[in-house]
Amino acid sequence: TGSTTMILNDLHVYTPATREWTDLSSPAAGTPPEARQGSGFAESHGYLYLFGGRNTADFLNDLHEYHIATRTWRDLSVPTGGTPAPVRWNSRLASSGGLLYTFGGIVKDGAGVISLGNDQWVVGWCGACS
Repeated sequence: TGSTTMILNDLHVYTPATREWTDLSSPAAGTPPEARQGSGFAESHGYLYLFGGRNTADFLNDLHEYHIATRTWRDLSVPTGGTPAPVRWNSRLASSGGLLYTFGGIVKDGAGVISLGNDQWVVGWCGACS
């Protein structure tokens, strides 16, 4: 029999003491990011940050913040200035000194050419990171 592959946008937390997974997707405030795979993910001071990845049709370069205590999503994709990082899939994300950094991954240029990336970008300001 055939299998079906789905790309999801749910969020779960694992509690080692009870060895249980809890679905945090519902109820959650704000608008969660669209379903994706291969996104960068980082934590800082009670916030989770999600960057880029790939949906069923294309590579992404959006940035989202999840406040753990209030279970609230916020879209940070609209830049306040500067140039957003290029679309990418399977890059890594890290926080330090109030900034979020991404490196490498698989990138897709404006002509649709896919290649391995070895560039690094500051993808956003992270108020909770400092």
